[in-house]
Amino acid sequence: MKSFAKRSLCTTVLVLFLASPSWASIWLPEPSFPNAIQYDEYYSYSTSILKQLYPAYAIYPSNQGSLKDELKIWWGGSESAEKAAGDNEDIRGGYDFPDPLAFPNDGSTTEFNTDLMISWVVPVDLLYDFLQSEFEGSNIPVFAFDINQVGNQPNMLGNGYVTIVDEFGTVVPYASDAVELAEWAFDDINNGQFDAEALVEVPNTRIVEFMGVEYSFDTTGTNNVDFLVYAPTMDLSQFIDQGLFFTATFQYQLLSNGFEDFFILGYRSDSPPPPPVPEPATVALLGLGMVALAFTSRKLRK
Repeated sequence: MKSFAKRSLCTTVLVLFLASPSWASIWLPEPSFPNAIQYDEYYSYSTSILKQLYPAYAIYPSNQGSLKDELKIWWGGSESAEKAAGDNEDIRGGYDFPDPLAFPNDGSTTEFNTDLMISWVVPVDLLYDFLQSEFEGSNIPVFAFDINQVGNQPNMLGNGYVTIVDEFGTVVPYASDAVELAEWAFDDINNGQFDAEALVEVPNTRIVEFMGVEYSFDTTGTNNVDFLVYAPTMDLSQFIDQGLFFTATFQYQLLSNGFEDFFILGYRSDSPPPPPVPEPATVALLGLGMVALAFTSRKLRK
């Protein structure tokens, strides 16, 4: 009887512990609607909708304040160039990376459009080592986007691509015959190659309906990570120890002079799904169960 009581109590504590998970790498559910929307070779997840679909889902990091020590590939907003300088030095784990890209014109981002494409370039081995060390052995980078469009402005548009190239590779402007090793396109045509004119609309707000339930998000100044984007086949372990370079190239239109931040986190396909948060009634039952166990334990001691 005592053994049963102890086992039950351990199970109860374990359930409560699992209700508040924390892990460093990003777990993403199956890339299908409504979890994610496909954009060519990438899948885009709204963190707001993930939290609605999976009540215990923990976005790591959760907001701009906790992202200050993360690997940034893009800074936006006023004085962005000044903030970007040296901002990837001695980040988590003591790693040094190239400066983040900065929006032009001292934050006047409305002019940033398809006439300007810029790339963030880093050695594959450095990025792979960073993901392995800081994100539980992750092989696949996850792009985290904090979008801060000013309200009542048109939806921003954008697309881009990642390539793996040798030191002589050319990635800007885009040319399909210049990409010899690997390429992943993020655009609005699902054909496995980058289409510069196929811009993806990034809505300020959106409502998605699934099985009669409406899910929504709002990216206008939430100061949180709004989207997690990854390509399942972007396994960097295929390209290490070869002196290759990882290049991420972007273009955007109709930015409203908000403050956009892009980061790189890590993904593990074998990470477990987040356990559900107990409903209030379930919590009450667990509490009653623990009281009953305590009463039984005292009775057994007598």
